[in-house]
Amino acid sequence: MIFLLVAKYEYYLLKMGFLKNFMRISNWWHYKAAPLMAFIYAKTFINEVTPYELLPSSVVFFIAVIGIASLGHFINDLADIKEDNMSGKENFAAKMTFTQKILSAVLLLFLSIAPWFYLKTNALIIILLLLQISLYIIYSFKPFRLKNRHFWGVLADAMYGHIVPALVVLAVFSYYGTHRNFFSLVNSFSTILIIWLLTKGMRNIILHQIDDRKKDKQVMVNTFVVKFGVVFSLNLINRFILPLELIAFVILVSLAGNTFPLFYIFLMAFLIFTIIKFSLWKIFVLPPRQMRFKFLFFLNDFYEDWLPIVMLIYLINSNHYFVFYLMAHLLFFPKTVVNFAKDIKLLITRK
Repeated sequence: MIFLLVAKYEYYLLKMGFLKNFMRISNWWHYKAAPLMAFIYAKTFINEVTPYELLPSSVVFFIAVIGIASLGHFINDLADIKEDNMSGKENFAAKMTFTQKILSAVLLLFLSIAPWFYLKTNALIIILLLLQISLYIIYSFKPFRLKNRHFWGVLADAMYGHIVPALVVLAVFSYYGTHRNFFSLVNSFSTILIIWLLTKGMRNIILHQIDDRKKDKQVMVNTFVVKFGVVFSLNLINRFILPLELIAFVILVSLAGNTFPLFYIFLMAFLIFTIIKFSLWKIFVLPPRQMRFKFLFFLNDFYEDWLPIVMLIYLINSNHYFVFYLMAHLLFFPKTVVNFAKDIKLLITRK
């Protein structure tokens, strides 16, 4: 009996490993899904959605998120089989038979499309979803293959990885709540929001390309970093993209000040925490090379770990039952707890 239970446990572990590789959850779950939750929580607060009303729509929406995000990685893997084989990079799609690829595509399309028969939609949402799928295809496959076209690849990744998903969230969750505040693309807030998401997305994909530059160069994939070099890419981030991203985010905070009172206190707390964490009083004695890498990722800590929690604090203040959403968020995004624990341990043990 014990051996049977162990065998079943190992079987489920293998299946979980398959799903992890197939859906590439580790590539996007915390980094992209957690910030999306912050948008859902923000829209929930603005529209005064009750915890009971939010639950079914958020669960169904996240099924769509899992399907669409996994579909994007699957499409990219299919298009990269040849290059990944040449560079020795693991590609799960390369191990599949033709039948498995077809069945996988059908499953992911079902997960991507089926939830929209339940969720509220309009013309804008449908256009954004079609744009998302189209960007996956033209980014990955010839004759477009924007991945191999330096700047256009960066722009496409920023759009399908950051801009379009956030706009879809804001549009979808405009339909829920007692005080419905519908999202519009035609106003100053949306313009600044898109600039912020664009710079955030460009920074992240360029940093990803820096990590992959050797393999990309080996298989002649002409990414932005391969074309313009690491030094130029880092200087572009530090001198232009990151400052613009921070400015755009501060403007957003000021524009949303009436809706989210005292939000700037949370932002200031994060910045002070970051100053202590990085020992920024030593900034003027750091060598130039070290300075180039010092601030590349620090805003991601706010977007992925702090921002969803801050939005949940607003919700809990309006309705105490949202504390269960906080518990669920920490359960589904355990890396947030791990990151906070690491930071606190670092501060305590630092001499």
